[in-house]
Amino acid sequence: MHRKTDRRRSGWRQFDAIARRCYLACLLALASTAQATTMVYINRCAAGCQFSAGVDDSVLNTSSVLSSTHNLSAFVHGDAVFNAVVACASGLLRPFDIAVTTTEPSPLPHSELVLAGTAAQGGFPVGVAGVAPATCGYVAGAPAFLFVNDFGSDVNGMCWSTAFLLGSMAGLEPLYNCPDVMSYLSGCGSKSF
Repeated sequence: MHRKTDRRRSGWRQFDAIARRCYLACLLALASTAQATTMVYINRCAAGCQFSAGVDDSVLNTSSVLSSTHNLSAFVHGDAVFNAVVACASGLLRPFDIAVTTTEPSPLPHSELVLAGTAAQGGFPVGVAGVAPATCGYVAGAPAFLFVNDFGSDVNGMCWSTAFLLGSMAGLEPLYNCPDVMSYLSGCGSKSF
């Protein structure tokens, strides 16, 4: 019995060491991009939009999370909801020197959050709210997708999900801490980083 406990503790120590190295790599990747303002384009696909499978590139509208070319329908929740989501997301991201724009910045390098379409239009099963490429580091210039046409006009939910997906692309991991935007938990009031 004693040996079994020791092996488990040893396994957890190894996991903790790996997690610390990954966390350190994420911080170093973010610090290397801290010299200049990061630009995030929140794209409502006003006339619909098309993204294809490929290397992550918001300028070319290609993404590693897609398996083929997909056409997404425009954001259906109206201008007031869209503007409120953008204002909320801008407020959450401002302390990290992240500029949010709703005007296509191409050919300038940028990350992109597509706030439009449905999971089925993106080639995903019903119930998938959003997807983003994620590694243990910053995924520069990538698009992420929040399939908001599948659910209601919940400004806070869209805002927090936007921050969650962008955090995933920055190398942040999901947390079991309800008030943090990197948590899947809900029902605890306002969220922040």
